[in-house]
Amino acid sequence: MTTQQKRFLYSGNILKHIIVAVCLAIFLILLSVTVVTYSKWFYAIQIDHLDIKTVTNMNKEEIEHHYNTVIDYLYPLHEKELVLPTLPMSTEGKIHFEDVRNIFMKILLALLIFGILSLFGSIWLVRKKQPLFLLYTAIWVIFIPILLGAFIILYGFENSFNLFHELSFSNDYWVFDPQTDPIIYLLPIQFFMYAFMAILGLISIGSIVCFQLYFYMIKKG
Repeated sequence: MTTQQKRFLYSGNILKHIIVAVCLAIFLILLSVTVVTYSKWFYAIQIDHLDIKTVTNMNKEEIEHHYNTVIDYLYPLHEKELVLPTLPMSTEGKIHFEDVRNIFMKILLALLIFGILSLFGSIWLVRKKQPLFLLYTAIWVIFIPILLGAFIILYGFENSFNLFHELSFSNDYWVFDPQTDPIIYLLPIQFFMYAFMAILGLISIGSIVCFQLYFYMIKKG
């Protein structure tokens, strides 16, 4: 690296690069979670593969209708009580989905806040031709899939899934009884495993994009 490139890379206070990189990394992670969660097609393409029709004795349209009802309930502007088209739901089940919705309201709020901070911070540093924050973001973000993947390999996905719920919720209402909450048959653990893999994949893509932008700016000078 030439002296001019070093000056181009490290010019300015390093702290501002760290702050913008943290905001951008959090934004990319939250964005990945949000995209996968609200992508109804991601569930639809797995119905046949996971053999949900056989387990539930429902056709694909019915299954999608129930799942889409749950996802619609998670949207910020949805103020109605969650009522499934044909399946019953216990009081505990309704409370659990309320808890899930509250979590996603916080995620969406954080996504908005960190998105705005990332946008203005990135524009500011790019205009100053200081791309170091992109390198920091790429490195930090790529470690997320690596660390989580290693943890799940060692601990097992089902155990990790249960641990996540124990840490995220203050009750055990997430443990559904199929007799009172048959919606659980539409949500096999394999689906959540594929969703988790998709989230890690999007996070990895975000890291690659940051790497590419960083090297592009370094080359461009």
